[in-house]
Amino acid sequence: ESDMESFCNLCGLETITDETGKKFLPTKQNSFNFPKGGHPMYNFE
Repeated sequence: ESDMESFCNLCGLETITDETGKKFLPTKQNSFNFPKGGHPMYNFE
């Protein structure tokens, strides 16, 4: 799992894998939230 995928999952965003194995974010997701415990590589303020 990549750092970006981990970050997206921690924030409640869905990632999808296409037929070639590349991951992307679907548009218009309403599930974003700031992680309560933060993230080890990113600073949320």
